[in-house]
Order: sequence, then structure tokens, then C-alpha cells
Amino acid sequence: MAILKPAEAGSTVPSLCREYCMSFAFFYKWRAKFCGMNASIMTRVKLLKISKRR
Repeated sequence: MAILKPAEAGSTVPSLCREYCMSFAFFYKWRAKFCGMNASIMTRVKLLKISKRR
């Protein structure tokens, strides 16, 4: 979430990728998966994934 907020605010993707040491492909894949979610939704998704493993 901390990486996506500056991207939504207007920071450039290359600068964010350099800052967080990630590739462009990883950033865009991650953004497609988590864009538009807030912290509570991400927590629920993680809990659902954990419950499915059991």
C-alpha cells in the first residue's frame, strides 16, 4: 500500500521502482492486483487466503 499511494498521487513509476528496488513488471503486476484497495480490504484478502490453505 505504501508504494501504490505515491503512484496514485503522481510520482513516476521509474522513480518508485528505483526507490523500492523492484522491476517495472513487478510494479505493474502488483498494481493490477491491489490498486483501489484500502488496508481493511487487503487484510480481509490475506485472511481469506490463510483460511483457504487450512
